[in-house]
Order: sequence, then C-alpha cells, then structure tokens
Amino acid sequence: GEIQPGALSGYVYEDNNDNGIKDTNEAGIDNTTIELYIWDATQKKYVFVASTTTKNGGYYEFKNLDPLQMYMVKETQPKGYLDGKETINWR
Repeated sequence: GEIQPGALSGYVYEDNNDNGIKDTNEAGIDNTTIELYIWDATQKKYVFVASTTTKNGGYYEFKNLDPLQMYMVKETQPKGYLDGKETINWR
C-alpha cells in the first residue's frame, strides 16, 4: 500500500486556566512564528525545514510531511505572554 503524506498542526493561544487544553473561551494568538525541524540521522540532530506564522485564531499547519520521519516544532514565544504547557493531541 501507499503511505499518505502527514501533517502537523496546532494552536498558539491564551491558556487562561493553564491546563494545556485550548478551551472554547481561550483566544488564539496570531502572528507567532512556528519553526519545523526534521531529525537528520547523519548529523545526529534536528535541522530546520520550514517556518510559518499563526493566523485565523492562532492556527498553524505544516502539510505534505513524510510520516516515517521524526519532526519537532519550535514556537517563538509571543511578546507579553508567559510560556505555558505544550500539549500534543494525537489523531
């Protein structure tokens, strides 16, 4: 069978109750830079692949990714906000 391309997506948002879950009343933070890195086994480190900026309520997405690779995302901390919990939601 064929392996379909994967994607990574998420939100940067004001986690008012600090529970690591985007609740319906918590606003997204637009214009935050998110960087994507891929594991390079030869160099034994993550290397930069692409970046995007959050929009539409803090949303970001990287498409057409190889599902057999290991990726890492890095957020540039939005000014005026404290760093909260990072949560991964698997689908």
